Amino acid sequence: ALGDLLELRLGRRFPLVISPFNVFMHVYDRRELALALETVRAHLAPGGYFVFDVLVPDPEALARDPERVYRGRNVRLPPERTLHRYGERFEYDPVTQIQTVTMIFEEIDPPHRVVTQTLTHRQWFPAELEALLHYEGFEIVERFGDFERGPLDEYSESQILVTRAVTP
Repeated sequence: ALGDLLELRLGRRFPLVISPFNVFMHVYDRRELALALETVRAHLAPGGYFVFDVLVPDPEALARDPERVYRGRNVRLPPERTLHRYGERFEYDPVTQIQTVTMIFEEIDPPHRVVTQTLTHRQWFPAELEALLHYEGFEIVERFGDFERGPLDEYSESQILVTRAVTP
């Protein structure tokens, strides 16, 4: 079923609800987080688990120069598979904790068209996320720093959280 994470209601409950691939980095503020977790709660069977992952914010990466284009490898874009020079520009708003990544694809051969794509990610710091989950009635059952169940520590790139709704 397709639907908006903030509104979807399937009318069914499940023992496990997952939100993989950093979906919650597209939940941008506390109000949206509350709505998203209401959706999760509406679909969790009693005692069920909600598992999701988000990246661990990297302060050094968040402090990148927003005027600089950080170059990556050349890429081929569909449908013609033409070769493009690839770069990214990063801008971080410390108040909203939203990082905007502008991906720039510049055609190498004439006519040298430039295509841009913008992606925004809400940065969720571990202690903040723990407090917000608690506030919204979820407890963290387990928390990992990688997909091999390693510890969440200063070397972790991801936060993987196994949670469940607290019954009142």
